[in-house]
This record gives sequence, structure tokens and C-alpha cells, in this order.
Amino acid sequence: MAKTCPPTCASSVERQFQPSSSASDAFATITKEMSGMSILDNIEKQPVSQTASSSTNGSGCPDLEEAATSASCSNQWQVPEPNPNLYTGPYRGIGTAEDYGSGQLPPPKFSIAPMMEYTDNHYRYFARLLTRRTWLWTEMVVDSTINHKVGAEADRWLEFNVCQKPVVLQLGGSKPETLAAASKVARQYGYTELNLNTGCPSERVAGAGCFGAQLMQDPHRVAACTSAMAEASGLPVTVKCRIGVDDFDTYDWLCHFIRVVSENSPVRHFIIHARKAFLKGLSPAQNRTIPPLRREYALALARDFPHLRFTVNGVFKGCHDAAATYAEARELGFSNIEGIMVGRAAVDKPWTALADADRALFGVENPCRSRRHLIEQYLEYAKSAVGRDKPGLPSARQLMKPLLNLFHGERNCSLWKKSVDAALREHKTLEAVLAQSLPVLPEEVLDSPPPVLAPSQSPLLLQAPLPQCEEPQPNLGLGLDVRLGERAHELASEADKLVAGAA
Repeated sequence: MAKTCPPTCASSVERQFQPSSSASDAFATITKEMSGMSILDNIEKQPVSQTASSSTNGSGCPDLEEAATSASCSNQWQVPEPNPNLYTGPYRGIGTAEDYGSGQLPPPKFSIAPMMEYTDNHYRYFARLLTRRTWLWTEMVVDSTINHKVGAEADRWLEFNVCQKPVVLQLGGSKPETLAAASKVARQYGYTELNLNTGCPSERVAGAGCFGAQLMQDPHRVAACTSAMAEASGLPVTVKCRIGVDDFDTYDWLCHFIRVVSENSPVRHFIIHARKAFLKGLSPAQNRTIPPLRREYALALARDFPHLRFTVNGVFKGCHDAAATYAEARELGFSNIEGIMVGRAAVDKPWTALADADRALFGVENPCRSRRHLIEQYLEYAKSAVGRDKPGLPSARQLMKPLLNLFHGERNCSLWKKSVDAALREHKTLEAVLAQSLPVLPEEVLDSPPPVLAPSQSPLLLQAPLPQCEEPQPNLGLGLDVRLGERAHELASEADKLVAGAA
């Protein structure tokens, strides 16, 4: 018997947020026109890959039974041993990474969040030495950055070492046609998935590019963007979002956002950063700490959208928190809480957060015996990386960045950081910097195995009653049809200009 997607929230809420037929028709027409714009003319349409993280049944709903089966097969995932010289990239590398790695992809039980100025190629290689099965994410890359790069310049932005798979490319943008063009380019590099950023609260992002968290106010545009990305790349596309933005911060609005995007695009997996975002008045750092943490919203979404999959992000301390949270979700009956995403802890305390991940979450041996072992492997990578882009680059300081917090909380950690700083002023190679600075650390610290922490005894998800999808506040729905109509006219004007320019 064919499976059907179960209903989500109360029909009264559906009616409250339903745009008028005229606005919906206008948006649908404009979206259809966009698919034929000049930039898309030369983009080959790709069939969307049906990987373990995007499997669907005949009705278009993800097959959760199949996903559970794939999770039990995660130990079959085999990737080549880290090779510092094996990069993807059609110009400077081997092409795509599709032929490297075999077996069923590990389920995204545990992933490292995209973080600007942190999760670059060097950090991702470092993280892969610590854990073979954790999903890695790039920094956000703006679509126009990719579209303006050609040849080897594109490789410098998009290539990655093949051992990084599974790896997700996060794109920033708000125009379906430019996101499609960037997705087409990215497909050549063998990324596992693409993701659209709708959660970054930076004023630079929201103000200048009208993307990031500001996109949450326009779910129809998000649906159009993700549809274009999937069509151009053939890759699974996910959305990373907050639980609200500015005045759009009720659970009803969040349900509306999820419903509109999932019903009008191929997106079936949402990564939920469990705080609302303030577009003005708070810095990105303050947006990570001041808005209350509401992880129970993710559970409520899993309850109300059982045919979709969710990853929870928000102040998890590392792999042991993730393992406890994943188990808690299963005990509560939420099999569609697919994973846990860790952010700053993976940068601030990488050894504690990541080194025991493969054992704690996937039941296999950890790849890294000690921090001495880790540094030896990373140093081999660093030697090969120098000069790849330009003579002398990346610098020793750039290559040192992933290692800076490796000894967080250990004896002589502060002394080690001072020694590193002094060595960086004297030496130009990472090998020389480490040779001068490591002797200040005790041998037992360098050689200690990955820490095994006791699981949390308190709930990490169910920290408050689950919100209900109720009648929204009277003012929430007011003006929605008008806003959609205005946005439809704006998009129509943009489309006319692009078509006229291409004629």
C-alpha cells in the first residue's frame, strides 16, 4: 500500500497563513519564468540524487524505514585514508570525489556547523582526522562569489580533500537564478549535499544581500531558491534556519515556514538552530547567546511534520551531548530527529567535542589515538598545503588556527599558546612552530587517549513543554497577502529586467 504524507498542524492555522490565490498564482508564474532566465539557459538539469539522507517513497515522502535501515548500515562506509594531496577540482585536482569512498553514507547523526572564518579546508581536514563519520560543512559561500570565479580560481574556493566526505556546501543568496548557477558549478566538485543559509543574523548579510535569516520572512522565495538549486545540481538540498526572526517568532509562524518550503520544493531535511534571530540590535555573537534556547521547538516540529527530517543545533558541547540527545529523541519516539549539530564547541574544545565521536555515535573505533598522533598527521597535510595557492601560502599562522584550542583546559595550555605566538613571529613553517612550542606540554597530555565522558542525566531536548500549533495571534496573518503580492511584483520586475538584458 502506498504511503501518504500525514497532515501537519490544525487546518485553522493553515487557513490563517494561506496566501490569496492571486498572490500564489503570481508567485508560481514568476518562479516558472525564472527557470528559463538567461543564467539558467545553459544549466543542465540534473536528476536529484536519492542518497540515504534524501530517500523518498513513491508518494514523495521520505521513507523513514529505509533511513533507519541505512543508519544500521553506517559502519559499511569506507573512505580512503587521509591523503594530503588528493583534492577534488576539475582544474587542479581529480575532478569530483564521487569515485572515492564506498558503501552506504553514514547517517547525519552528528555534524559540525558551518562557521565563517573557521570551517575552511584546513579545519575540515583536521576534523576528519579526529572523526571519519561526522558530517562536515563548509563556511557559507555567497553564490555571486562562485559565479564570478573561473578555472583554477573556482577550485581555490570549492575544492576539498576527498577524505572530507560526507561534506555539505552551504550557499548564501536570495535569487533562484544565481543560486542555480552556483549550484551547477559546485556539482563538479562532488559535494554530498547543498544547503541554503536562512539563519545567519549578520546585518552585513541581511542588509546587503537580503539573505541569511531575513529569508525566513519569505518562505516562498526560499522554496523557489532551493528548487532551483536542486534542479541545477541534482544534489539533495537542505535548509538551515532559526526558530524565528524579529516579530516572526511564534511556533505557528515556524510551522508556516516549514510547510511552505517543504510543500513547494524538494527540501525534506531542515537544520533547526533553536534560537530566534534579531536582525538589528544584536551582533552575530549576541544572537548566539541572548535569545532563549528552545530545543523543544525541534521536537514539536518532528511531531507535527513526521514526514520530514530535522537536525537540532544549539549549544551542544560535543559528541557525548550529541549521543545523549540522539538517544533521548529515540526514547521519546521521534525517529525523524535525524541528527545533532555542534558549533563553537568543535572549534573551542575540538579534542573533547570530536575525538570520541566515532565510538560514541557510530560504535566504531576512533581513528586518532592521541593528540600527538593527530598533530603528526595534520603536519603532513600542512607540508603539502603550502604553495598550493600561492608561494608561501597558506601561512604557518593560517595552518596553526585549527590547532590553537587542541589543549583547552589542560595543564600548561596558556603557556603553550604563548609559546606558539612567539614561534609564529620567528618561524615561517608550521613544523618549526610546533617543534618550538610542543615541548612545554606534559607527555601525558600529548599521549592521552580521547576522553570518554559520562552521558548527560538531564534532558537535552525536552526542557520545556512542547508548543502547540494553535490559532495564531490576530496580527500575525494580517498583510501577508499584501506582502506576497508586493514581493511577486518585485520578482516580476527583476525577471523582466533579466529577460530584457538577455534579449
